[in-house]
Amino acid sequence: MKRVDEDEYRSYVIARMDRLQRAAYLLCRDWHAAEDLVSVTFGKLYRNWSRAQQANRLDPYVQTILMRYETRRPWRRERVTGNVPDLPALDRSGVIDRLSLIDLLSEPPPTPGSAVGRRQRPPFRRQRPPFRRIW
Repeated sequence: MKRVDEDEYRSYVIARMDRLQRAAYLLCRDWHAAEDLVSVTFGKLYRNWSRAQQANRLDPYVQTILMRYETRRPWRRERVTGNVPDLPALDRSGVIDRLSLIDLLSEPPPTPGSAVGRRQRPPFRRQRPPFRRIW
């Protein structure tokens, strides 16, 4: 960006900062999110400043950038509430507690074939290569 264009951009940002922050606050209802929204908007405006200067009216162009980014944010549907709902009580009727589980696992299995764990395999035997006479 040329120095003249950058000076124009800075003067525009300084003149419109408060107005855009108020508009962003009305969209977000949070000052921190509004400041983030305005900074992203001005960043997008900086990248497209040459195209924005060619627009007939610059303020509606910037408002469009602001609105499009606000409506496309994935977290925009979150709502801040003052009260947190209570979690339902856990039903532990079907859950075995830790100590009874340890007791069950320490007992030997009732039959030899019902062991839990790794499958028993016959030991691996290495086969010898066939004997060859070399003469």
